[in-house]
Amino acid sequence: MALVARSRALRQHPVATAGRACRHSLAFTGRGLAVREAVRQVTSLEADIRWPNDLLFGKKKFCGILTELNAEVTRVRHAVVGIGLTCTRRASPIH
Repeated sequence: MALVARSRALRQHPVATAGRACRHSLAFTGRGLAVREAVRQVTSLEADIRWPNDLLFGKKKFCGILTELNAEVTRVRHAVVGIGLTCTRRASPIH
């Protein structure tokens, strides 16, 4: 078993509006959907989302997504999104 982790810093343009900040927060919650779809495409397995930041096979968590946000009321200064996947080399799905 191995852990694959990835973090990415996202910076907002200094002249952001509240609408842009709202769009960014929606994008962060969409990360779980994107990871679930990527896992499905690579493995043909359907994962469940324990909203908003965990993915599971059955009752077993295999992915966590964390977002740290630095924002004001009208703008997002920056955010760091981290995704961690627990991987196995077995050909069968996790039960």
